[in-house]
Amino acid sequence: MRSLILSLLLVLSPAMAGDATQPHPHQGVLKPYPQPPKPVPLSAAQEATLATGQPVFVRTDGGDQGRGAAVFIVNAPRDKVWKVIKSFSSYPYWVDGVKKCEVYKTSGNNVYVRFVIGKMGVEMEYFIKHMVSADGEWITWTLDYSRLSDLDDSVGVWRVVPVAGDPNKSRVEYSVDLKVSSYVPDFVKSYLLDDGIRSATQWVKTQAEKP
Repeated sequence: MRSLILSLLLVLSPAMAGDATQPHPHQGVLKPYPQPPKPVPLSAAQEATLATGQPVFVRTDGGDQGRGAAVFIVNAPRDKVWKVIKSFSSYPYWVDGVKKCEVYKTSGNNVYVRFVIGKMGVEMEYFIKHMVSADGEWITWTLDYSRLSDLDDSVGVWRVVPVAGDPNKSRVEYSVDLKVSSYVPDFVKSYLLDDGIRSATQWVKTQAEKP
């Protein structure tokens, strides 16, 4: 069944095959997040929910594009949270659906990472260029457009700041914008936005709060 689904997807579009030797067909269609990124805007009710220790999720959708965001509190200092987020090689052990995750290049504050994700028998490969801030407050990313990704486009941000009055707690914001081709199954887009956003609040919190 897995090979059948993959074969059908590849027939529908030859672009559904990540390739490190080929460039992406464009240099970005989604607007990258600014540097530094702005905080995720929350309503008073959402801030109240966050204050109880519960995560807040925001999702917008429009055809082949979507944006998802999560804001949550981690009971760990910022440096420890960042250590977890930057441990890319551990993602396959921590994050459901991530099959492979490996850094293939670093250049200054830029970290390039190859991802292979799998869900319901379908695997997708994509290449991400992370831009790490010098002050240790945020990471933004885009696709690495020098390589061919299965995603049409993706931009996003991690933002981690100490909770006011308590440096042993961190406010973590994770936001991603995604554009997929029309032939990509809805469950893949849902996984990347809904499941991916919600799981971020679990694996980051779980790993960072370990003694």
